[in-house]
Amino acid sequence: MDMFSLKKVFEADKYEEIEQILDQIAEGNYIESTPFLIQQLETTNNHMLRNKIALTLSDMACVDAVVPIINLLNNPKTLGYRGTLLYALTPFDYSPFADMLLGLLLTGNYEVRHNSFSLLEDIIKKIPSVLVEKYIIEIESEIKELSDKTSFLSDALDMLHTK
Repeated sequence: MDMFSLKKVFEADKYEEIEQILDQIAEGNYIESTPFLIQQLETTNNHMLRNKIALTLSDMACVDAVVPIINLLNNPKTLGYRGTLLYALTPFDYSPFADMLLGLLLTGNYEVRHNSFSLLEDIIKKIPSVLVEKYIIEIESEIKELSDKTSFLSDALDMLHTK
């Protein structure tokens, strides 16, 4: 892969061309492009481009992409666009980041919660027992809070129905 041409296409900001090139990079496993792709992954504000780069790096099994993807998952600029980033972690060993995944499981939107659950499910055997116990307590606490909220909202609904 010609890095000069790759950089030119990114600079021109032509998403369809970039997408085609990223497919070629993943298919050809052009590892020489990974430093540039990781830089683009970390700096772009275009969530579609960010997701496509993350998936390309994932398809290439580029271990160097794990920490940048984790950093992006913790970055407020990715709020609402984290599902694909989570999915991109699938082929890697992300077990050191189980705490972050639990946090996303508890606080994320539907897609993020489900992807976090799936990722945690895949590494459950690697999570130390002491952390599993901590996670059980956190999840039970969240369930209790949701139960309290549901009860309160049911009371409010009953009040409104009696008017």
